[in-house]
Amino acid sequence: MACCSDRRDTDRAMIIDFIHYEPTAVDAAAQRLASSADCYERALGLEWLKMREREAV
Repeated sequence: MACCSDRRDTDRAMIIDFIHYEPTAVDAAAQRLASSADCYERALGLEWLKMREREAV
């Protein structure tokens, strides 16, 4: 289970500090977080994806 926690920690860090990562990597992290059972992680991932969707229009 530690590996999953590490992955989520990394995903959260990528979104919070997105300027230092490739956009596609951050989008993938957001997708993983958006499917999380944790409310905070899910909200963070969904908010990122919503922002990217608006940016693409």
